[in-house]
This record gives sequence, structure tokens and C-alpha cells, in this order.
Amino acid sequence: MKNTSARKLLKSFQRVASGESAVSLAVEQPAATSSRGAGDDLSSDVDDPTEPDTRHREMFRLDLNRGFDGQLLRSINEGRELSKADRTRLLDIIYERYVEKFQSKYLKDNVDSLAGDIVEQFPGLFRGMHLHERLNATRQLIINKFKNKRRGDDSKEVTDRKRRRSGVLNYLPADKEDEGCGDLRYKLRQGMLRGAELDEAMSKTFADRRILVVTKRLSVPKLKKLYPALFQEMEIWAELARIRGGGSTKENELERARENLSKVLTKFQVCETNEAALEHLLIELREEDALYTAPTAGGPMVIWRDALWVEGEKVADFEILLNKIDQFLTWGAAFSVFAQKPTKKSTRCSAYLATVMVLQTDVLKPPKGLERITQ
Repeated sequence: MKNTSARKLLKSFQRVASGESAVSLAVEQPAATSSRGAGDDLSSDVDDPTEPDTRHREMFRLDLNRGFDGQLLRSINEGRELSKADRTRLLDIIYERYVEKFQSKYLKDNVDSLAGDIVEQFPGLFRGMHLHERLNATRQLIINKFKNKRRGDDSKEVTDRKRRRSGVLNYLPADKEDEGCGDLRYKLRQGMLRGAELDEAMSKTFADRRILVVTKRLSVPKLKKLYPALFQEMEIWAELARIRGGGSTKENELERARENLSKVLTKFQVCETNEAALEHLLIELREEDALYTAPTAGGPMVIWRDALWVEGEKVADFEILLNKIDQFLTWGAAFSVFAQKPTKKSTRCSAYLATVMVLQTDVLKPPKGLERITQ
């Protein structure tokens, strides 16, 4: 953590220690939640990174008569340094009391002051460290505990938040597939359907594909065996339309994407065409070579020899969408369709451009280097 963050934590703790957070003051109200992007490594576990106002809130105090027993209670009463097992139990109690108090399994914007309250109440927590180190370590433990507790949690708050947090990228429909989908899957695998029948079958088996892609993380080669019809350039756009919902169609999705990208490319007036502007933009981002390169097994999504490749597997030949604009947009759409993380270092600026700025299928923090095109 940067020194500025440490200073904020220290400042928060100093206000608490000076008595500004008296118990008699008003209780802090939970902040409204907000959605963030799918890339976990680029998003915070805390809703709002702004520092909370600790001058008008009640300290987060734990009642030692509730849940504290055994070794943990003895360590606290005897003033000993808390062991790893003690810390684990303490964090479990913090999680339980926080959820009880704020009626949410997600940390609000009070994580810094929460860490200060815990450090003040339990001097044996990370004893021997400097104050800012204790605060930083406690803060990270709390964040990690909340993340771990939510894993496998199928409560409505968590499942709804996971869908919203990832935007369209990792969308998982709440409805189960229709009856008779087993027969449809067989016909799809055998290539027995065409035209309207194919479209209907793909719509009815949509929920099954999302479970395979998002929840079970089925590899692209295995998905290709189960749903070969998905692996066509325009079917990728049809799948994105199903993900988007609201009556969207593949034609609408592609046309909207073209318009949004065109707005971004108007900045490069020196270029005579949108294709030239896109090429110039990718060069400025230093990512053109990484995007248009030979695929590797299990590697990032690339465009190579007029085809789209995901995880080293060819997912579509470009036979209709022959210009670089449409191919780049299809590459962007594939992040949602195949639940790929748009945070690969080699193409993360291009992925941010495609998924956030153009397709609006994800919510991510702007990656470093994007300022080359946003300034």
C-alpha cells in the first residue's frame, strides 16, 4: 500500500484515539452499493475508496461476552499477542457482527475506520509492528475475510452483486433452462438445426451455456464440442444480445458498437478512415502486436489470419466481418461470450477500450497507459 494510504489510515486512527468517535454520536449508516468491473485484480473489495467521515459515527465495538471463548479470550484477557488462530477467530467474529450491524456481506466505505477501531480495541493484534503497519495489515485481513466468506455464498445479495459487479461480462441468468433442452443439445452437437430452429435452440439453451462458461469455467475446446453453433462470427454477436437482454439483436449490438467506436476514433482526425484511426490507436497503446499475433495454447484472445482465437482455440473465421473495425469489435464481444478476463497485461488497454468504452459490457478501473488516448 502506498504511503498516502497509510497516512490516511493513521489519520483515521488518530481521530478515533482522540475521542472524536464517541459512542454517543450518531450511528454510521451503510452506504449505497455500486457496481464494479470483472477483473478482480483491478477492482477494490470496498464500495467507495473515499475516506469516511469518522467524526460523526459510533465506533465498531465487539462485545467480549458474545462469541469470545477459549484461547482467543484468554489471549485478550492476558494481554498476549494474538496468534494466527486467534486472528482467524477474531476475524470470524468481526464478519458476523458487521453483517449483523449493517445487514450486508460487503464492506462499505468505512473499512479504514473499521481497521482503526479493531486495532484500538485489540492491542495484541500485530503487536510489535508500527501503528501504520498494524492498520494496513488489519485492513487487508478484514477485506480478505469478507471475500473468503462470500465464496460459495448463494444468498440473494451475493449472487445479485456478482452479476452486477461484473456488468455484462460474467452475466449468469437466474432462470433455469427450459424442459427438453437435452434433445436440443444433441441436435446442436450434431448440426441438425438451421435458420429459425437454430436460433430458437440457442436461445433455449442459453442458460446452460452461461453455467458452463461462467460457473463451471469449461474450457473453450470443450465448449466447442458441446455447442459448435456458437463458434461463428455472427453467433458471437447473437450470444452477446442474449446476455444483454431487453430484446437486443445481433444486428443491434454490432451497429451500436460501431457507432460507439466511431465516436472514440473521431479524436484521431489526422487519420482518413476509421480503420486507419483504430490501427493508429492500437499502436499508440503499444498493443497492436499483442492483439494481432499467433495464438498460443491457453493464451489470450487474439486475431490471427482472419480468425478469432480464444485460449489457443479458433472460435470463428471472419467470412462476413472482413474489416478491422468489425473484427476488433467481435474480439471485444468475445470477452463476455467466453467469460475471458479483460485484464491480460499485453492487451488490457485495448480490452478496456472494447469492453468498457465501446461495448459497455464491463466496469473496470482505467489501466495504466490509457492516458495516451484519453488526454
